[in-house]
Amino acid sequence: MVVNKNKKFVRLRQEFSVVVVVLLLFFLCQSSGCWSLNEEGLALLGLREKVVNDPFGALSGWKKVDGKFDHCSWFGIQCSNGKVIVVNLKDFCLEGTLGPELGNLAHIKSINLRNNSFTGKIPEEIGELKELEVLDLRCNNFSGLIPPQLGTSLSRTIL
Repeated sequence: MVVNKNKKFVRLRQEFSVVVVVLLLFFLCQSSGCWSLNEEGLALLGLREKVVNDPFGALSGWKKVDGKFDHCSWFGIQCSNGKVIVVNLKDFCLEGTLGPELGNLAHIKSINLRNNSFTGKIPEEIGELKELEVLDLRCNNFSGLIPPQLGTSLSRTIL
């Protein structure tokens, strides 16, 4: 009988310890902001980091607001249920390169970067985006070959 009470007490103490650790981690993450930006938001920040000239300030609002990141409220971004489905940054004379992080926009349906000054190669990771229907990269300064992954999807309406 005493052994059963001791086992229950030890198990209860272990469960309590787990709850305390989880709550502590939760509060630490809330205060440091580690849950404030998901993988898609980080991908968009990666895009912004590679832009070296933004003459019209199109990406100037891509930052924290009230201590939080809300990439779905950023200019040129449309979301559905918190997932990025459209990036529309056409006609802003943006200069820079595109990086592989764009491949992390798993729910994206449309990327329109027409009429900018992006250079370098088109990232192969864009070709891995299964839901991508529209990819408009016209009037930029890309070099190299078009990634073969882009040609394998018949669902693209504009390439």
